[in-house]
Amino acid sequence: MNRHRVGPNVFSKFFSRFVLRYDLRNSSHSAAFVLTVMVIAIAFVGSAIYLGIVESWADSSQSDQVRKAAALDPKNPAIQYRVGMLYTSAELSPDRGLPYLRQAVAINPQRAQYWSGLGLACFATGDLECAHLGFGEAVRLSPMVPLYRAQLANYDIAVGDRAHASADLGRYLQLALPLGYLDPVPSFRSYLRAFNTPDDLWRILGSVRDLEQLKAGYINFLADDQPGLASSYWHDLVAGGPIALPEAKLYVQKLLAAGEYGNAAQAWRDLQHRQLIAAGSGDRANFNGDFEHRPLNFGFDWQYQPNPYIDVGFSDSSTCRSGHCLRVEYTVADNADAEPVYQLVAVEPNRVYSLTAFVRSSDITSDSGPRLRVVDPQCSSCAETATAGTVGTTQWHELNVDFTTGPASKVVRLSVWRPRSRTFPMEISGKFWLDSVSLRSAPVAQDQQRATNPSSSRQ
Repeated sequence: MNRHRVGPNVFSKFFSRFVLRYDLRNSSHSAAFVLTVMVIAIAFVGSAIYLGIVESWADSSQSDQVRKAAALDPKNPAIQYRVGMLYTSAELSPDRGLPYLRQAVAINPQRAQYWSGLGLACFATGDLECAHLGFGEAVRLSPMVPLYRAQLANYDIAVGDRAHASADLGRYLQLALPLGYLDPVPSFRSYLRAFNTPDDLWRILGSVRDLEQLKAGYINFLADDQPGLASSYWHDLVAGGPIALPEAKLYVQKLLAAGEYGNAAQAWRDLQHRQLIAAGSGDRANFNGDFEHRPLNFGFDWQYQPNPYIDVGFSDSSTCRSGHCLRVEYTVADNADAEPVYQLVAVEPNRVYSLTAFVRSSDITSDSGPRLRVVDPQCSSCAETATAGTVGTTQWHELNVDFTTGPASKVVRLSVWRPRSRTFPMEISGKFWLDSVSLRSAPVAQDQQRATNPSSSRQ
């Protein structure tokens, strides 16, 4: 509980310094001494009760009780501030809170908190000159407190003062960043809503010391609605500043969700160049086809989501063809379309690709077993194909299929897919392993030959 100390003026005149001399051997003097002590004790008890009442009212969430405390102790700036802020924020009556906040500032003009409260109340009532004074004094008295700098920056943004808004916003971000609780998105949004100058905001982040890591946050913010602009800033970031994998992961995923496959593929190559992720696998178009490292679950690596009926594992190397492999176990008998693992692969349009992989199975019960499927997420009829399903118990064997990308294809979705069965036994259980997945483009000459003779491409 916040305690609002009652000011010394309340009882400063109650007692004065005095000295009493009694001869306690005299019975009358002794009685007078006892009476004096009792009077003083009663006075102190009364003052303690009085203090308790005032402090109790001051700590109340009810403005009428706090107002009573302010009336009993009108020279206490903390109580005046408390009343003013209750009116301003809790009861949304800043006009009624203004007199109390002005009084708090008048009593103690060296407290930044009081000036900040005055600025908020003045801004809410439309008194911009008073608001600027309040926010400015709060920053002057406590220049290292991020909140006061944010209030001043928001004021600058509200009145359209772009020059001061840029400086104050940059300073706020610089102060708040080391504290670890900064969410810059509201600042980005309000600044752009007011000025619509994303380049200016990018320059703010680039010119202020220690804000390099916020650049990725700004890029991710823009990627939702302006992915093209975000990509141009990404190129600047890659060229100079550091890149953290969590922010880069979010950026790549946002580009993929927006269908910005070309920019996403470029960002993926940038991360490989920075050695934040592993390099590609020779001439393969796909990534991590041998499962030599645990999938990153984003970008152009294998992606997977928890499924209550399917267990996906990457560490059971003893059962793999070589090194590491993927294991998919259908733990609960079920009959539903399922795609527990998939990967996006960057491709070129109008090209022939060959998909090969090695698989094995154990006790797959359904006649519709797991297989590899390829689809174009932007055109399902352009390159959709699938290998044969694997059923029963089999040793390692090769699967392969060729397909041709569409005229506008940029990526394909390669997945482990089990389509729903329509014949008995329909429910699937058992285990399936996948290894050595390779997606390669055919030579250009072969592409041209298959373009003139489509029947030569296995579908």
